[in-house]
Amino acid sequence: MMQCVANGHEIVALANLKPSKESGKDELDSFMYQTVGHDAIHFYAECMDLPLYRREILGSSVLLTPDYVVTRDDETEDLLFLLQDVLKDHPDVQGVSVGAILSNYQRIRVEHVCNRLGLISLAYLWRREQKELLAEMAAAGVEAILIKVAAMGLTEKHLGKTIGQMYPLLCTMNERFDLHICGEGGEYETFTLDCPLFKKRIVVEESEIITHDDAAFATVAYLKFVKCRLESKAADEMQKSFELVRIPNWEESWEKYDQVVESMGQADKTITLPKHTPLVDVTEEPFAGYIAANRGQYCAISGTTAYTDSRSTTEITSIQDETKQCMKNVENRLKDAGQTWDNVLLIQVYVSNMADFGLVNQVYKTFFDINPPPRALVGADLEGPARLQVDVITRRFDDHSQKQTMHVQGMSYWAPANIGPYSQSVVTKELACIAGQIGMIPNTLDLPQPQSIVSEAALSLRNLECITSVLDLDLTKDVAICHCYVSDENLLPQAQKAWTSYFEDNCIPPTIYVAIPSLPKNGLIEWQAMLGVQSPVSADDDDDDDDDDDSPSIPSIPQRPETSCTSSEKSDVVVETQWWSSSTLYFSTSCAAIEGENVPMSTIVDILLSDVEKSISNFGTGWNTALSMRVFYRLKNDAQTGKVWESVFKSRLAIFAPNAQPAVTVVPATAIGARAQGILGSLNEVLYLHFNLLLNMFTGIVEYMGTIVAVSENDTTESGGNGWTVTVGDASCILDDCHIGDSIAINGTCLTVTEFSHDTFKVGMAPETLRKTNLGELKVGSKVNLERAMSANKRFGGHMVQGHVDDTATIIDITPEGNSLWFKLQLPTTALLPYIIPKGFICLDGASLTVCDVNDAERWFTIMMIAHTQSCVVMADKKPGDRVNVEVDMVGKYALKSLEGAMGSEGIEALVKRLLAKQ
Repeated sequence: MMQCVANGHEIVALANLKPSKESGKDELDSFMYQTVGHDAIHFYAECMDLPLYRREILGSSVLLTPDYVVTRDDETEDLLFLLQDVLKDHPDVQGVSVGAILSNYQRIRVEHVCNRLGLISLAYLWRREQKELLAEMAAAGVEAILIKVAAMGLTEKHLGKTIGQMYPLLCTMNERFDLHICGEGGEYETFTLDCPLFKKRIVVEESEIITHDDAAFATVAYLKFVKCRLESKAADEMQKSFELVRIPNWEESWEKYDQVVESMGQADKTITLPKHTPLVDVTEEPFAGYIAANRGQYCAISGTTAYTDSRSTTEITSIQDETKQCMKNVENRLKDAGQTWDNVLLIQVYVSNMADFGLVNQVYKTFFDINPPPRALVGADLEGPARLQVDVITRRFDDHSQKQTMHVQGMSYWAPANIGPYSQSVVTKELACIAGQIGMIPNTLDLPQPQSIVSEAALSLRNLECITSVLDLDLTKDVAICHCYVSDENLLPQAQKAWTSYFEDNCIPPTIYVAIPSLPKNGLIEWQAMLGVQSPVSADDDDDDDDDDDSPSIPSIPQRPETSCTSSEKSDVVVETQWWSSSTLYFSTSCAAIEGENVPMSTIVDILLSDVEKSISNFGTGWNTALSMRVFYRLKNDAQTGKVWESVFKSRLAIFAPNAQPAVTVVPATAIGARAQGILGSLNEVLYLHFNLLLNMFTGIVEYMGTIVAVSENDTTESGGNGWTVTVGDASCILDDCHIGDSIAINGTCLTVTEFSHDTFKVGMAPETLRKTNLGELKVGSKVNLERAMSANKRFGGHMVQGHVDDTATIIDITPEGNSLWFKLQLPTTALLPYIIPKGFICLDGASLTVCDVNDAERWFTIMMIAHTQSCVVMADKKPGDRVNVEVDMVGKYALKSLEGAMGSEGIEALVKRLLAKQ
């Protein structure tokens, strides 16, 4: 409630649910409500000088599923009746204060009730870091005492102590047993005796301890108040303590804020459009098909408008009519595919006029119940008469519990509430779909003022990160494909710099940058991402048994002319392709900048389709696995229309893949970002979801030793970005297929190419890279190991190496044996030793080597290097005292994490104690 007041809300009434008299209990077995202390709740009304509404809890926890629907005799319905009582006397009430921090069970049920009553859930504690939150509460003058304990380490002696007094112990218990510091796991419950909102404080004069369970493992006991009184407070006392209430600042709490903002400050303010080149006129007839496609468990439905279904009979006189008909057409196509709205994973909506946003939403929301799918909505210059266009991706489920939806509707500091008809995310066992995120301040749902691309880009990325982290996904490692929409083409450089800096030294995934006419709330930037989910996939789940491509070879595919697809500042067309094979969803992007004279559209399309074909064939599949193709094209005044682009793509696809019809949609754009700064990398960028950036991984087989030709601690050039850079020479043999943004491992560290020539390339290094690796010791003339990121069809000679250095080890001894060398290396700590085993893999300065001996007590291990390896790597020239980069085997990391996951959050010590207690 204090946070509600700090955010400008006025508290007008209090409401409480208590145990029924018939139960004769102080404590109920409720999943929703705290009932201990109910006998003193009436003091709150006088302390705050507010009316108090109370009802008895007559229901119980009937429906225990994560989602809630109206259920007879469920205790959630008691909350509805209570709030209805409040609204009768206070019809102007707009919201409800909610104290949930981590409990989705409670949050979802409160939001359900609020939706039914037209109220907003104000959940300003949601997802707050608990250690920081509890300290903040105590510092702000909240005198709350423990009145119930139910966890190992908490006993009767802790009842009656304040949260301030308990804070050190709770932190210790969190570190030892993963206890929730704020009691979100039911470890303890509190009762507030005083806070800045109180005009009087409660004084407990007499109480007694009631013990429920005196088990040695965890005592369950609570405090029953026998006698309490109120004590008045001075006005200045209340004001002084309320000044301590803190509204968290998103800029201060996000660790990547500075690096993203600083990178955008270095971005160009304007960008030059490529010279307009006329395309050869084409006279293609409208091409049928390519509307919907089923591949494996997935289905794509593309380009649906109110006018694309012959079954539509409704007369359209308004945008509401058009929205309704468009959504009905999608519904009909879902039925044709044997699916419903419950199967939809992501909806992409394009509107001609963003001023229609509210009217579109009014109709759109009527097609969904609880948990609507995530959505990205942007403006687009659609061709008349359509003012609305919808694309959807769906998945079939044997059991809908395989689909997990996160729909947080409460206002908080965490991420923007989705009060509208869309969820933050949907997760399947292969894929996580995230709703489009604009730069809204979560606790107000306003854009930062004054409006700027720097603030909005940083805030929207922060919001995207908050959502993915809750899903236990890493935005820097798990992104399959990202769409970045900006409302002005001149913002493309800033958007590109923000995304690149966010990834630091991690490899940048396929990313499509598109300038469009408008975004919701007149925002400047929106990010929409799809991420791979690391989970086992059963082969039985894939019913796509026609992976063999029977389509004939393509006759006379044109050679790629050097002037047709280039690394210019912008692209004219970009194609995103999704395909399904072997229980896996793949993504690729292909782009083209048109710079020749009178280039035929069919030639451009053939080149793009050839690139797509290469991406698909790299994974041993054919066109019949292609699920969908989304084509963004740069809208020019005298260019061909989207219908012509669509017709050309479909007609050429009929030649490339006569037996396959992926769903195709064409979207006009103001401008399209190109491959500069590693945006699209190469014409073929593919992510294999189950191996997480497979194409941006390494094998530990060093390709070549390069030479450092330049080191700059503050490189002010465009490719240097005012940071630490090194330039590597003698590297021509690995640069024949290089592009800006490609990943090359230097001494085992994955780094991004920012500039290259025929025999040199430059990379930037973040401060964290310099701290974690030995790269800060490089000087002009130093030799370094080099390896390009592996390709999908490359032989796998070493082991899976990510290029993410874990630490450095110091060489403490080098001993020859025959023509081989023994290296003895010591680690600075024991942290990595669990992953280093005799005969196991280890990567040293980027070279895949085999561990020989390990001494955990003295933190050393040995490897033996044969003569051939000595001639191919830099480590052979190092001496005792020199440091080498260490990356341990990633398989060991995953194995340990899986074991920890199997044990849950208890840890080994707690698990053993629990098992002994059961005995």
